[in-house]
Amino acid sequence: SFTEILPPDVAGIDGAAMERARVEGRADGCRYALNIAGQERWFEASLGRTRPVPHQPGGGFIVVVRDVTEDERRRRELIGLGHVARHMSNYALVMDAGFRVTWVNRAFEERCGYSLAELIGRDPREVLRPAGTGCGNALRMDAAIAACRPERVEVCNTDRNGQAYWVDSSLVPIRD
Repeated sequence: SFTEILPPDVAGIDGAAMERARVEGRADGCRYALNIAGQERWFEASLGRTRPVPHQPGGGFIVVVRDVTEDERRRRELIGLGHVARHMSNYALVMDAGFRVTWVNRAFEERCGYSLAELIGRDPREVLRPAGTGCGNALRMDAAIAACRPERVEVCNTDRNGQAYWVDSSLVPIRD
């Protein structure tokens, strides 16, 4: 039985997953770590209940286990980077390919006076550079955004109250 070969904590996770699969028909995404040859490795188990057959009237389980160590490493790294970006004092803004805001950090919200909820889905140029407040550098920034190329440029933005402020911007395109 798996309880005899797995560490107790992992056996408990797998046992709970089996019970869930027995009751609900399946259990997905059961993650656990194992120490293998002195290294922590992460695994994910998915279980499905099989139908009863003559030689196994109670049915059984199909269990698929995959090594997700690299996924877990990336997940933890993203959590850490997200924490850094949320709490850093530099302004951070993320846009999609259509120039619409998908995320800003707290420092950005505090400086411009708009919340993330107010900015999501909007073109930041419409909010931060109302008509007549653009400058030559703003055109250079717009061209870099349109070409999806890195650029460092100083631009003048306007906060919610109409107060102008200068920002040294570093554009870093992210391609999936």
